Amino acid sequence: MYLPDNIFHIQIPYPSDLDIERGLWIIKDPLNSTQLLIFRCHESDRIRSWYRKMLSTLVESDLCRIVGALERYVEPHRAELYPYDNDQRIPSWWPRHISYKIPSRLQKKGMIAVIARILFPICPHGLRAKDVALALQPVRKNCSTRAAEKILDAIISVRVSEERCLGRHFQPLSNECPLAASPIRTNQPGAASMAERHNRIHRRRPVFNVNIPGVVHMVFFGVYESGRFFRYVSTSLNKRNIRLSDAEKSFELEVKRVEEGRKTPSSR
Repeated sequence: MYLPDNIFHIQIPYPSDLDIERGLWIIKDPLNSTQLLIFRCHESDRIRSWYRKMLSTLVESDLCRIVGALERYVEPHRAELYPYDNDQRIPSWWPRHISYKIPSRLQKKGMIAVIARILFPICPHGLRAKDVALALQPVRKNCSTRAAEKILDAIISVRVSEERCLGRHFQPLSNECPLAASPIRTNQPGAASMAERHNRIHRRRPVFNVNIPGVVHMVFFGVYESGRFFRYVSTSLNKRNIRLSDAEKSFELEVKRVEEGRKTPSSR
């Protein structure tokens, strides 16, 4: 199981009584501060139901901001690669049963489905707790009400606590995860060791993967925020809905972004 080194140093934005040894945590109900909620890391279905319940209490404008913030974080080049209202080019992190269009044109249930698809699976290539907090930071500053900000903080807090407990108890991660590095085809057989895999995908911003029929071995290429590249061999990708050309284009744009950053005076 892979968890980043800094998972235990993330500041929880909402009060939580965390008992890692027992795999549980307690928070005050953001809808009723006189009530306490107890979560256990094994109760993933209950936790996700709670996430959806909290999101359903937010107004559509706040949900729209959340969708937009997550989109910008997980796919900075979405507008070029996956323009809205194009059924032939839909990113894998978009729910299959939801029409692919501008978030503000979606119904409330549709926006919640998109958020749930991106935000809640805890899996080897998914958003980590720190990513979640960073992605939603702009939304927290612009919530429609203080109550909405409190609900969003509670969601982030539960997400952080869940990941901390899973890291302690080594629970299997979800297989249903839409987030992974963009794959590039390779004819080279073999796979890296588990330790090498973890090191190579550490602290990267996730983009998305593809299943290419007839190709057994694929390689993840990516760029760390520091500008260094990583390479990760995989033989078990199971995702779909993105063309290889899209993945190559996304990687090319990311490489150019890093190269341009190196040319700035503040870059090393």
